[in-house]
Amino acid sequence: KKKILGIRFFRRKFRVDFKKLNIHYTPAPNKISLRIDRCVPNRFFKLDMANIVDVRKGFSTDTFNVVQKNIKANSRYANKLLPDNCFSIIFDHRKHVKGNYTLDLVCKDHETRESWFFVI
Repeated sequence: KKKILGIRFFRRKFRVDFKKLNIHYTPAPNKISLRIDRCVPNRFFKLDMANIVDVRKGFSTDTFNVVQKNIKANSRYANKLLPDNCFSIIFDHRKHVKGNYTLDLVCKDHETRESWFFVI
């Protein structure tokens, strides 16, 4: 867990379930979420792809714009947070999705980002 000016970064692994049209992700590495995942696997750590209204490449959300504005060029995040490696998933705000309506993701490279963008 890393924090830059109010924005928090979490390392997660994502996968797409094409049969149920969900995006599953690994829980946070803390005791509570790991216990929940062991008791009820894949129940709480998924996003319904039916609620997706848009997918955007690069720094095209408010969160990414704030990070881009405030990150220093010599910071250790500057070389990882490149627009070519980032994309955002926008969810329908009318659905009862807890938390934010955008999921801003940073991939390890441009090819990974393009693969996810094409699939979603």
